[in-house]
Amino acid sequence: MALRLIVGCTKFPNITGGQIGFASRKEDPRCLEPNYRYENGNATGFVHTRDHDELFSLCKQIGAMSKNEFIVHHQISQNDSWKNDYIRYLDKEIERALLDPGIKLTIEDNQIEFYTEPGYYTFTIIKPSKRFMELYGEV
Repeated sequence: MALRLIVGCTKFPNITGGQIGFASRKEDPRCLEPNYRYENGNATGFVHTRDHDELFSLCKQIGAMSKNEFIVHHQISQNDSWKNDYIRYLDKEIERALLDPGIKLTIEDNQIEFYTEPGYYTFTIIKPSKRFMELYGEV
């Protein structure tokens, strides 16, 4: 049987590297356990996806666009900023999936089902671009 963990927010310590993690509340400095430890230069932390492949698999599971699909779909040029827009997009998609049917991951041989309840999840505070607002509206 899978371990069920309620998620209150998603942390995006390194979206460029594919590293994200789920926390029980926005104020929590660490991700829910079990998790993976990561290092990125001088930064260290804990995450639930360690790289692009794991983040791509999560996106596929929840029906969200990967980073590359998002960039191509929205015709974002190499010189345009994409990180904030992609984080806002992915945050919305993660909340939708957490509400129903949940997100299932295997971490250190543990089957985990992440979920949330209506009104419990908090979006990451990040300034969206004008392009994001036109495409997706306010979060």
